[in-house]
Amino acid sequence: MSEIRSSFEIAMDRVKNIDADKASLKKKNALDFGRSLCNKYMSGEINDVVSEISNYQHELQDHVRDGICEALLRQVYLPSSQTYLEQFDRLVTLAKKFTNQEVVTEQLFDQFRNVVLQYLEEQSKLGETIRMQFEQMIRQNPELAAQLQQMGGNIAAHPKFVQIINEQRKKLDEHFAPSVRKVRNNLRQLCGMSLEK
Repeated sequence: MSEIRSSFEIAMDRVKNIDADKASLKKKNALDFGRSLCNKYMSGEINDVVSEISNYQHELQDHVRDGICEALLRQVYLPSSQTYLEQFDRLVTLAKKFTNQEVVTEQLFDQFRNVVLQYLEEQSKLGETIRMQFEQMIRQNPELAAQLQQMGGNIAAHPKFVQIINEQRKKLDEHFAPSVRKVRNNLRQLCGMSLEK
């Protein structure tokens, strides 16, 4: 038989739900603030993230730190150009502030810098190799040459070239993906977060 609840009990349950929603919203706002701080730091808009955190409500500062760590993890990826490396030192500096293991973090990012440099070099070689192969294909195929002529001679805009380069870059990304995952997982652990699946 179902239990009959009083109006008071029902009202108390609703109050508990409202309190839980408020706490959840505060946590979300703190995480968002942390992500925002990371992005502002990376863009050079602010230079002292730690003092910005200290201005936040004390009981929510751990959530702000978690937000920063989440945003840091998003900064660990395979870039499409050398411009990524311009912000790399800022990334390392920020990561060291939130891992409490500066030497290990420095070593991790030294390894990642090498991965990024190798990836960018392979990406550049890949582009040149495919361009040379495509030029050879054009010399051997008058139809391709005519299409290219109609496109103003821009090899990089030819659909077949774009298809080939995209396929090869996907393979290159798949080759380097385990290294990125490893760095992210190590950084997660250094930040005190759970591992990526």
